[in-house]
Amino acid sequence: MTTSQDRSSRGSSSGQSLVELTSRFFLGGLAFVPTLIVLALVGLMGYECFLFFNEVSFGDFLTATEWTPQFEENRNFGIQVLLVSTLIVSGIALLIAVPIGIVIGIYLAEYAPSRLRVVVKPVIESLTGIPTIVLGYFAYLTISPVLADRVLPQVRNLIGLFNQEFADSLSLAPFNGLCAGLVIGLISVPVVSSLVENGIRNIPDRLREGSAALGMTKFETLLHVLLPAALPAIVGAVILVTSRIFGETMIAAVAGGAETVLRFNPLESMSTMSAYILNASLATPSLDSIEFRSIFAVGAVLFLTTLVLNTAGNITEAIYRQQVIADQVAKVRVADNPYVALPDIRSLIVAGQQDGFRQSSAVRRSLDWVFQGISLISVFLVAAFLVWMLGDAFLKGYQQLSWAFLTSLPASARDSEQLGIAAPIVGSLWLMAVAFAFAVPVGVGAGMFLEEYLPRLRYGWARKVNAGIEILMANLAAVPSIVYGLLGVELFVRLLAGVTQGRTILSGGLTLAVVILPLLIIATRSALRDVPNSLRRAGYAVGMSSWQVIFFVTLPAAFPSIFSGIILALSTALGETSALVAIGAKAFVSFLPENVLQEFMALPVQIYFWATSPDPVTQKNGAATIVVLAGILLFLNVVALLLRSGRSKLSRL
Repeated sequence: MTTSQDRSSRGSSSGQSLVELTSRFFLGGLAFVPTLIVLALVGLMGYECFLFFNEVSFGDFLTATEWTPQFEENRNFGIQVLLVSTLIVSGIALLIAVPIGIVIGIYLAEYAPSRLRVVVKPVIESLTGIPTIVLGYFAYLTISPVLADRVLPQVRNLIGLFNQEFADSLSLAPFNGLCAGLVIGLISVPVVSSLVENGIRNIPDRLREGSAALGMTKFETLLHVLLPAALPAIVGAVILVTSRIFGETMIAAVAGGAETVLRFNPLESMSTMSAYILNASLATPSLDSIEFRSIFAVGAVLFLTTLVLNTAGNITEAIYRQQVIADQVAKVRVADNPYVALPDIRSLIVAGQQDGFRQSSAVRRSLDWVFQGISLISVFLVAAFLVWMLGDAFLKGYQQLSWAFLTSLPASARDSEQLGIAAPIVGSLWLMAVAFAFAVPVGVGAGMFLEEYLPRLRYGWARKVNAGIEILMANLAAVPSIVYGLLGVELFVRLLAGVTQGRTILSGGLTLAVVILPLLIIATRSALRDVPNSLRRAGYAVGMSSWQVIFFVTLPAAFPSIFSGIILALSTALGETSALVAIGAKAFVSFLPENVLQEFMALPVQIYFWATSPDPVTQKNGAATIVVLAGILLFLNVVALLLRSGRSKLSRL
């Protein structure tokens, strides 16, 4: 009897070992997929750049001051043209995003009451969930006319007091870099504010308490203690948001224009690097032409620039996290004595200078009120922009909304009175299904391996590999989506044309899967990291193996947060525009796609085509499509929020 039980036990143990080994290798293979994506991106882009520079001198590429790939007899490829435009638009955006974002981040971390923070923070961060094509539409059709008709005349009158000739020369083109930079800057505010808030919140309370003990006001504590301690986090936030701004595509393409001329005036039309890639992709050049390869040359510059910025930002944040700021001591320098403590302040009071001390304190405390006023103005500015944008789209488009608009096919590509969005809706659903089928299993499986298996390997290199993969995931998540569009064109449209049939739903869905894969891996790792270790230890205590603990204990506990991450990733894919434009989404399809090997339309791409139309009715159709897309995204984000809040309540039980 005992022998039979021993054999059964050994059989069960060997079976569990086989399952353990199989699951480890399978999940490890999924975790290797992001590395394959990087290799494919670098290899394919490098190959196209090699072919490009066989025809174009690298020196001319760097020094030429014209960009005219469309002229066969006089082609010039001077990256300066696109780089200068990118720097101007990015500079305007940074002037908006950095100061406003830092002020709001400080306010949320140190000043805002908890009830107000609960309201303000989601409102500010909701800007990041709005598709950039919607923002580009608003920038071009609303903000640019307001700047031209209302703001610029006032500026002319003011400048005319000093230089009338210069004031008369000022004019704002319909497409201009100023409008693009302003809107890009406003939507980048949540990125800066969130990173700054987290950086300040991570500072130990003992520094605040020590500063208060020395008689400092909250603003003085902020200025002399908290900001110096959080400086690496703030620098990292600025670097990371610079990378995001540098790669922004749809707002720059819709509001900035497409003219590839070397200009330094932001009031004129200018094409950034990402906008050029998008506009050149719309022309669908031959896959073996120099025009097509020029897209990859510009994409390589954009990719390397954002990669360097992302890496620098992530390293700066890592250094900040490793700092031992708990040992820092707040000190106040007074006169000849290097550092003075609280008893010296008391001696001033004892000496009969109470009135002067109180008056000084009142002045010092007033700085807190001034800062809070500036902070509230900044919050109101961002919130007002959000309300204005959504309200403008609704007022322009609600009259077009009808059941026929949602369910009908366009009778003609040029008949604005009979345009429906049934084909874009069905196309978007097909794209989401393909992206879900490929990205979710890989993303969740890779996240499970990286969080549950890799850190537990008994090898010295495992920790270094894990840290390197974290940086890789952060970099992949921050790569401009137009660059992923180039990868999709080269890999799925060209090399795998025998499988995907070219510019089809399958190619678009696979490209979107690549776009959201880093987001899914990061979300899965974060969800698993939040599961208490006590649950894992309880599983091991009753004799469960590693794979049993992961699949039957850890994964079910983390599932609500993982599912929330999946929904948010799919909402990102649903609003993605630039990658699909690069792949070849159509402006007009007269049928509903029935399989993944057909041409397609998509909601955000349709907004892009209709927003740039000169026909007012077509523009209203674009506004109505924005309302539909915003409603779908709002529903998805609310579901994700409910899942996260439910998970938070369960974790507190």
